[in-house]
Amino acid sequence: MKLGELEIGTEISIELKAGQNCRTFCQTVEQIVKGVVITSPLIYEGRMLDLSAGGISITVFAKAGGEVPLQFRGCTAKLVQGKEKRFCAIACSNEGKRINRRSNFRIFIGERGVAELSGKAGTKLEVTVKDLSLTGVSFVADKVKWEKDVSCVWVEFPGRYGDRIRIQGSVVRVTEVENNLLVVGCRILKCANDLSAYITHKQRESLKKISGKF
Repeated sequence: MKLGELEIGTEISIELKAGQNCRTFCQTVEQIVKGVVITSPLIYEGRMLDLSAGGISITVFAKAGGEVPLQFRGCTAKLVQGKEKRFCAIACSNEGKRINRRSNFRIFIGERGVAELSGKAGTKLEVTVKDLSLTGVSFVADKVKWEKDVSCVWVEFPGRYGDRIRIQGSVVRVTEVENNLLVVGCRILKCANDLSAYITHKQRESLKKISGKF
């Protein structure tokens, strides 16, 4: 499947890399013009990003026709001027490939926590941490309170023995579910804890619960 074959309304994640820096933006396909995807401009710190400069690697992820998302690598993008406003135009000559963006083992968490929205002057939301792996974390948030242009969060929730797990994540997808809630998926950028030890601890807890039923 080509990028230009996505349907209008498809939610996509646009990952930008420049050196060691990485940002992910969640957008929606608004138009398809001659195989080029048109979305709203990418906004960072109140400014529209012009992606036509060199040195920026652009990858698009789209969930289309299956549970495993499509990955489009080697994309190009630039700002274009419409009749009334500006848009982001994204093109890619490569075929999309199915890829499990979190191939590491996921463990269910189910803990209440707090998400601090970067760039929102300390805005914090109560969330429920859904699952966790060594490379990613997802949580459930109130749709009304979530800010659409947030690209990075700090997530904090109870760990072992009274400590707190604190994770910085780059938002890679936002999915609307029932009861006016959102599932927010993040790629882990930093963690102040030993995630491997915590995941092992949660696995042991799950096994104890399962074994107790037999």
